[in-house]
Order: sequence, then structure tokens, then C-alpha cells
Amino acid sequence: MKHQLEEMGITKGLSLEESCFQYLNLRKRLVDSVPREIHISKEFVCPAELQEGLELVIDKIKNGENLIPHS
Repeated sequence: MKHQLEEMGITKGLSLEESCFQYLNLRKRLVDSVPREIHISKEFVCPAELQEGLELVIDKIKNGENLIPHS
């Protein structure tokens, strides 16, 4: 379990007990990593300095990649 959390980048500096709590909390909230279609509102505006990050996250969502590193 701790190894899985380390792979997700979550357990840095956490005790085994804290890691257990993180794992159990995440298991309930994890969404399957499957490709998804993106719909962006016409009213949505992204500041220019955040555009590159937004495009990275959109590509990961479209490809069904893990988004935990962006949380």
C-alpha cells in the first residue's frame, strides 16, 4: 500500500499510519483512469500563464491518464 502511494507521490514524509489514512481516503475517491471527452464552456477563460498547464491536464483527461499528481 505504501509503495502504491509513493508511486502516486503522496507519502513523502508521512508515517505508516498517516499513509494508511491517505490510502483509505483515496480509495473511496479515486476515479478510474479512462479516456474521456472534454467539453469546455464558451464562457471559460484561462489566464495565459496557466494555459500550458491546462492543456497538459486536458490531454491527460483525453488519454485517460492519472490526474493525482495535479491535485
